[in-house]
Amino acid sequence: MGDLKHFTDYLIITYVELTLSSKIFLHFTILFLPLHRRKIDTIKLSTSLFHTEEAFLKYEQSLVRTY
Repeated sequence: MGDLKHFTDYLIITYVELTLSSKIFLHFTILFLPLHRRKIDTIKLSTSLFHTEEAFLKYEQSLVRTY
């Protein structure tokens, strides 16, 4: 998943479904848990379709840089 310096700040839950055409649908729910706050910010990303593992890894790395 790349460099996750702030891994303890959030939890990533990923659901993977394989279709008959071998395409992978990834459903992401990211729960951002700020250590200095009591509230929980929930960020839900829309369902995305990745045709290759490389495309998924690039997307995942962009998430790490964003948060």
